[in-house]
Amino acid sequence: MSAPNPPKRPRIFYGWYIIGLSGASAIFAGTTSQAFFGVFLKPIEDDTGWTRASIAGAVTIATFVGGGVAFFIGRLADRYGPRVLMTIGVVTYAVGYTSMLFVTQIWQLYIAFFLARMASLQFLAGVVPRTTAVNWFRRMRGRALGLQTMAMPLGGAVLASVAGALIATGMPWRAVLALFGLVALALLAIPMPLIMRRQPEDIGLLPDGDIEVHKGSLSDGHARHQGAEVSWTLEETLRTKTMWLIVWGSLLQTLASGGIAFHMSAHFQESGLSTQVAAAGASAFLLGGALSSTLWGFLTERYDERVLVVTASAAAMILAFYGSIVADPISVLIFSVLFGATTRGEGALVMMMMAAYYGRRSFGAISGFANTFTMMGLGIGPFLYAQIYDVQGEYEVIFYTSGCIMAVATLLMWLARRPTHMPGLKPSSESESEQEQEQATSA
Repeated sequence: MSAPNPPKRPRIFYGWYIIGLSGASAIFAGTTSQAFFGVFLKPIEDDTGWTRASIAGAVTIATFVGGGVAFFIGRLADRYGPRVLMTIGVVTYAVGYTSMLFVTQIWQLYIAFFLARMASLQFLAGVVPRTTAVNWFRRMRGRALGLQTMAMPLGGAVLASVAGALIATGMPWRAVLALFGLVALALLAIPMPLIMRRQPEDIGLLPDGDIEVHKGSLSDGHARHQGAEVSWTLEETLRTKTMWLIVWGSLLQTLASGGIAFHMSAHFQESGLSTQVAAAGASAFLLGGALSSTLWGFLTERYDERVLVVTASAAAMILAFYGSIVADPISVLIFSVLFGATTRGEGALVMMMMAAYYGRRSFGAISGFANTFTMMGLGIGPFLYAQIYDVQGEYEVIFYTSGCIMAVATLLMWLARRPTHMPGLKPSSESESEQEQEQATSA
């Protein structure tokens, strides 16, 4: 008797289509980042007379409220996946930005930006697509998350330059934002429900496109990604010191970096540089983050995620002090690229670290909980720094403050060592689950 033919590996793993489409959605999500929206700070101020603090309040409130639902969105991502959730996100984003055409009061700006920001942070480039990437990949999880994370800052970088060019031609800021919403709706609303799936097992595949579960071990860093993956529940992670160190470290890091990102364009302009140079700085910041995300992702497949997080965080701290003295186009570009590479990379690395520590089965709930605190930092930073500026009338103190905050965040991340499962709690591993099912069937 001849042995049956072994299963064949598909030429292109379906998970890469998932990453590609989620990356396309994240490109438009980049138009709600602090750095991108900071390009509109002076145009909105000049057109409406609203103070910078009140305009920054739109970012703060949208980030707070949007982050507040991250935990619930994470639960939904674990259960339902991206097919419906990301489609809802595209529609919500489009509604938010097209409604900018009708904004005449500050509260209307808050509502419109909230819709776009919440959809971007949770559905298009946040908890939902990240959970999907973690579900579809394990050995290549770092590069998958890196490529996916790259899309949002890359989109923000390209579209910030586009927005700056459109504004320079005299196009109203409301029309520019509405244009992005309409284009996203036209390009993504149809393919999203057709292509996206929750996990490879739903269509008869395994993570990474493997034809069997790896049970052996490999040399170097790949050995960490072999054998059964232990998956923690959210409740179990909250009993570990490591989880809380990650949470508070992320909050402080995003508070400092998000505040600088939002105000950097205005800082450059008040240093005597043109609007075009300021917009180029914002684009360079986002581009640096985009290009570095993939590199950081590949590195996590070989090196410990915590060491990489600390390295990125410490470098961002040094750059925060340097940012206070940039005053010419060359130094602006150098600072922006490196600051984006470290701060955006650090955020992606934290997600990779949590996936490596806690597994994939409840990653949506776990990352959603952590994301709530991250959004708090993103929301506090722009508004807090706007208040400091309104009082001080200059930005140097903001950069010094950010450097000190990042130093504390770096220390917290260094202390966040890989946890062991809590005594008395049984780990939820995929292999154990399969064994239990086989035993039940045999019985």
